[in-house]
Amino acid sequence: MTKLRKYASHVKALFVLLLGAWTLVSCQADQGPPPKVVVVFVDVSASVKDFEGYHDSWKKIVDRLTAGDRVLLGRITDETFTQFRPVIDESLPTFSWISDNSRDYDKKLKQTKERLSKAIDGSLKAPRSQKTDILNTLALADKIFHSDKRRAVLLLLSDMLEDSEVYNFEKLKVDQTFARRIIEEKHRKGELPDLKGAKIYVAGASAKNASKALEIQRFWLEYVKAANGNLAAEHYGPALINFDE
Repeated sequence: MTKLRKYASHVKALFVLLLGAWTLVSCQADQGPPPKVVVVFVDVSASVKDFEGYHDSWKKIVDRLTAGDRVLLGRITDETFTQFRPVIDESLPTFSWISDNSRDYDKKLKQTKERLSKAIDGSLKAPRSQKTDILNTLALADKIFHSDKRRAVLLLLSDMLEDSEVYNFEKLKVDQTFARRIIEEKHRKGELPDLKGAKIYVAGASAKNASKALEIQRFWLEYVKAANGNLAAEHYGPALINFDE
């Protein structure tokens, strides 16, 4: 009887050990990569001539989304900061090896991505705006990122030609002196956004010539850096090439 009790005790201990190991592996599998909040702003101003690249960029973004990610799609207009309404704001479902059915989860994930894939069409059907307020769009991104604890990613699908009530980049000399003045003014007024270390991508950047395009690119690289964002030159261009999130 004593031997039987010892055997039962050993079996119980082994079972507890195996259960603990299985739970640990399950938890690790559930975690996957850390979830992110992906904020995408689409420029629908009259200065944008071709939306085809936006469709390609949006597809890359949706394809890279993983469980637990949140994606929010909005428009860049002359009233982005004051009249903003997201086209879509949705989180991808998470999966638990303990409580979820893989078939049901796959179906739910597929349906979510299908809704997201169609959202870009809805955003581009809006009336064309006569102004492009990118500076205040970044201020709006600040608000979104500070209300969400996930890793921050920002996509600007835009020609990046600020054309607001205050600045028109096509007509102004957007040099380093100009950039520093804008940053100092925004900082003094308490209007410089805090982008929370967000990784930022730009697709659709354009201008009347290469010289002007580089001038505007340098402005945004400096401005985003001052706003605590992370925008690298290789992530800024006419197309979304190096999206690695």
